[in-house]
Amino acid sequence: APRTHPRTAKYKPRCTRAAVRPLPSSAHAHARLDNPHRRARSSRSIIPMSPVRITDSTYVGVPETAAPPPGPIRFTAMEALWVVFPVLQHVLLYEGDDDMPPFDAILESLRSSLAATLGSFAPLAGKLVHLEETGDVGISCSASDGVRFVVAECDADIRRLAGDEEHDLRVLEALVPEVDMGRLPTALLAVQATRFEGGVAVGLTVHHGAADGRALWTFVEAWATACRGETPATTPCFDRSLVKMPAGDELARSVLRKFAPNLPSGGTSVISLRRPKAAHSPNLHLGPRRHPTPEAAHCPPQ
Repeated sequence: APRTHPRTAKYKPRCTRAAVRPLPSSAHAHARLDNPHRRARSSRSIIPMSPVRITDSTYVGVPETAAPPPGPIRFTAMEALWVVFPVLQHVLLYEGDDDMPPFDAILESLRSSLAATLGSFAPLAGKLVHLEETGDVGISCSASDGVRFVVAECDADIRRLAGDEEHDLRVLEALVPEVDMGRLPTALLAVQATRFEGGVAVGLTVHHGAADGRALWTFVEAWATACRGETPATTPCFDRSLVKMPAGDELARSVLRKFAPNLPSGGTSVISLRRPKAAHSPNLHLGPRRHPTPEAAHCPPQ
């Protein structure tokens, strides 16, 4: 089956000291209407697109062969800062063609390869918890962990969403799964696959304390590799003893006391979106798998 090359719409939380409010979906379009050279395209771009409809939501479990960490993975001072503003979201847009596999086949490939990838990235399927006895925040893992996998559909043409100079932010917002990360315990990762006319969108919501941008792309690249039936070149390391900071444990607790004094209420789960920018992204193979991987396990919500 052919490979499709994605265009990526990437957006991050924009936070202010006073408040964090959703950005109006048409703000960018209206802000640029004063430029006569862009008037025609901006007017076209604000025409509402078809809504995104959620059709299914299941959980992809960690393979039984994966060994969870023996205890909670405690946040360092660098990670503790992100308990207050936790949301990191990305959307990958894939334009297909007449040879693109059926959407059900794409979903099966994405689910099974995600399960295989979680064998090496098991903490991303865990929960972020507040350890009351010590005042720490850490990732708790168990054999019943799973990542929520949302399935959605939209009747709009993905080429319009990818090609419009002024993107429809309301549609982009709906392409990532909603996760309330404002109170602990909370999930660390959720993914969503959305069927479009002429393509597929894959959205991810991840807790910023568990992964920065580079770590997230390491996970996405490993997922893409597994989806192609190949073996990832590297595996992640979760050994916190390698992070050397003077009085590291107490420093992390002092950061939490200063920036998140009301734990287990960590902060706001409402975000505003910047205009997406094009970026390079890994190539997810959406065709049939060449090698089998563990089947996705459907775990009940925790």
